[in-house]
Amino acid sequence: NLGIVELAPVLNDFINNFKKHSTFEITFKNDLIKKKISEDVAIVIYRVMQEALTNITRHAQARKVSVSLHSDKNKVYLDINDDGVGFDVDKIASSKGKLRIGILGMRERVENAGGELIVKSTQNQGTQIKAILSIK
Repeated sequence: NLGIVELAPVLNDFINNFKKHSTFEITFKNDLIKKKISEDVAIVIYRVMQEALTNITRHAQARKVSVSLHSDKNKVYLDINDDGVGFDVDKIASSKGKLRIGILGMRERVENAGGELIVKSTQNQGTQIKAILSIK
């Protein structure tokens, strides 16, 4: 079935390649090793991870980043945390910068797939991004 993909190897490759050029340390925990999820959800997870890590690289000045993926029976959870400079989530939402566009893009992707994106950030204490998606 073309609609079902194993996400783990793709994400492992992405993270390993990202680490080669990264200015911060990345910890990647993936509990979806044998879980097969639909291709559209897999693409959303990949794109959100890509955008979040790009944003962290550009804006966060982080030293440590953790990315974790896990699931229960019905949902997949992607958590990305950094220890960077953080930002004012409300202020970004009304600004016109690249970070805002990145976050809006992530939110749109996740919501179009029927999921939820939660962004929390505290100045000088880092940022947490959580995407919750249904396994279709």
